[in-house]
Amino acid sequence: RCPLVEAAKNGRFNVVAFLSGCEWTVTDPRTEVDHADASQQALVQAAGCGVDDVVEYLLDVAEVTVDGHDSLSGETALTLASSNGHKSTVVLLIDRGAQASSSNVKCMNALALAARDGQWAVVETLLHSGTYVDIVDSEQRTPLMMAASEDHSGIVELLLDSGADLGAEDRQGQTSLSWACLKGRVAIAQYLLDRGAPIDHADKSGKTALDLATLNGNPALVQVRKIIKVIIRYANNIQILNYVFFLTSSYWREER
Repeated sequence: RCPLVEAAKNGRFNVVAFLSGCEWTVTDPRTEVDHADASQQALVQAAGCGVDDVVEYLLDVAEVTVDGHDSLSGETALTLASSNGHKSTVVLLIDRGAQASSSNVKCMNALALAARDGQWAVVETLLHSGTYVDIVDSEQRTPLMMAASEDHSGIVELLLDSGADLGAEDRQGQTSLSWACLKGRVAIAQYLLDRGAPIDHADKSGKTALDLATLNGNPALVQVRKIIKVIIRYANNIQILNYVFFLTSSYWREER
């Protein structure tokens, strides 16, 4: 990272202003960045650290694009600010024209990153700004799937109250309930079932929520048992119950 970027991420406004006004000469393109590239990196890193005055200054005077990528991290100002939970920076960037649908180089959008990383206030801000609640990444995963997978119950509730689709499927055919069970998120699984998640849905490999719960294996055995009890509680037909008892009896025999 060049001095301009380091100054920006550490909130050294006067240093940023001084370096931005200097003549910029690149002698070796293999090891040095030009003024425009350095300014874009500085914008993204300042946003990721919540340094709003530097962000606003760079947007006003530098050769930057509000949705441009940092050539090193691959993040945009909005994706990094959202992931790190800087609500005021997110508001500033949106006011300055940042598109909530834009993604980092890994095709992760701001809402998905905020949901994954437990940034409730940023999720709320993005939703209020008009971001589509079921916006997907390159794997067709929704923010609800991200929040369920990472055990962020408050964000799961917020997304569902905002109209998130419980039945949405990613490229593997997995739903939010699938992800909660796969990761051993008992409380999330129960809450999703309370909200009407389909209990007998199978993904593209034929695995149901119960199948995915058992994939946790020995380290999460207690969690698996809890999830199975939850699923049995919600099972409403004899075929599901028969399948539960068949699968669980086989699983416990293997564990012993």
